[in-house]
Parts: sequence; C-alpha cells; structure tokens
Amino acid sequence: MNFNGLFFRFLAAAGMILEAAILIRMYKVNLHRELRMFFAYTAFSLCRSVTLTAIRNYLGFRSPEYFITYWLTMVADITLAFFVIQEVYAKVLYRYEGLRKLSSIIFRWAFMVLALVAGITALASPAADRDFLYSGILLLDRSAMMIELGLIVLLFVFAKSLALGWRECVFGIAVGMCFYCSLEVAALSLRTHYANAVAELYSTVKPIFVVITLGIWTAYIYRAERASNNIFIPRNHNLDEWNNAVLQFLNR
Repeated sequence: MNFNGLFFRFLAAAGMILEAAILIRMYKVNLHRELRMFFAYTAFSLCRSVTLTAIRNYLGFRSPEYFITYWLTMVADITLAFFVIQEVYAKVLYRYEGLRKLSSIIFRWAFMVLALVAGITALASPAADRDFLYSGILLLDRSAMMIELGLIVLLFVFAKSLALGWRECVFGIAVGMCFYCSLEVAALSLRTHYANAVAELYSTVKPIFVVITLGIWTAYIYRAERASNNIFIPRNHNLDEWNNAVLQFLNR
C-alpha cells in the first residue's frame, strides 16, 4: 500500500473516531436531547463513513457502487446540514418568536432555491455522460455550500446582538460549519473551473477539511454540558423591537 492509501485510511479512521467521540459525549451529558438534529447528523455521518470505507476497501474507489453511494448519501448529508443550521438558529432565537419564524421562512426559501438549482442541473446534465453528470453534481454541491455558508455568516453578523459568545456550544457548531463550508466552496470552485487538473488535490484536501471540522466540534462538545452555557442572557431592546415588528408583519 502506498503513502496516499495509508494517509486516506488514517484520515478516515480519525474522522470516525471523532464522530464516535462526539456521539458518546452528547449521550453522556444529555446533549442529544437539546441538539437532536446535530446528534442525528453526526450519527448519519458516522454510518456514512463506515459504509463508504467498506465499499472502497472491497469494490474500489472508482467503482460505480462507490460513486452512487457517495453522492446519494451526500444529498442526505446536505439536507441534514440545513436542519442542523436551522437548529442552531432556533437555539439562538428561542426567546424571539417573530425572528424564529422569520428564520424558518428563510430556510424554506433556501431549500426552494437549492431545489431549483438541482432541477436545472439535472436538465442540463445528459444522463449518458458521466463527466457532465459529475460536473452537475459538483455545481449542486457548491450551491448548497454557498447557501449554508451565507446562513452561518448571517448568524455571525448578528452574534453580538444575540449575545452569542464564543464559548457557547452552538457557536462551536456554527464555527465548524462555517470553516467547512467556506473551504469547500473555494475547493469546489477550483475543482469546477480547472476540472480534472485539480481533481486529485480536491480528493486529498476534502478529508482534511472534514477531520478539522470534527475536531472543532469535538472540542466544543467536550467542554459543554448544555447547548447554551449562558442561561441568563440580558434581553436586547433592539431585538425586542425587531421581533415585535416581525410578529406584527407575519400576523397581518
């Protein structure tokens, strides 16, 4: 086995160990009850990692089975990631009913935009041509990452107003998401623009992104006992005004 093979095996093993560590810690301190979607997302990621590793070892990295399984599970991964971000918003905005409802509307629009991109991609990609199909899948993946990144950045913009401190568990989840999405958008843009010239580089750096993201989440999960460490947060009068204005608008 060459060095690249050993390197990928090491990254895969490290990722699965971190995912298992997150699940164990969340279960022990009952965080799985407060962050149900993040717990489900991590559990799914662990099952996905185990499945893809088994297929890669027995059938090969370039087998049709690996290709189909990878991208079908990627769709589920992207969908669950949206729900994780929505859960973070819900935790941060739990005292502001109007803003919480507005965030739900924003997420529904984000899903519709992504569905539109998926439809256009499917129509523009001939089913008989794997290169066109693969390019379309990469375009869809990049679009999803851009939407997720925009939602996370919007949360950070209002972090101070929402009294969201860097020590918060949900802040750590958002940081991990932001780190992964931003680097993934950059890597996918290069992969789409330069095509096969950077394909090997992309396949090398993506597992590194995943392990670093899991490392960030593990660090926050192991230092937290609640989804929010700040129980008594002073109310923000500006947010109260925005919340009331949004409620009045939505209830018209």
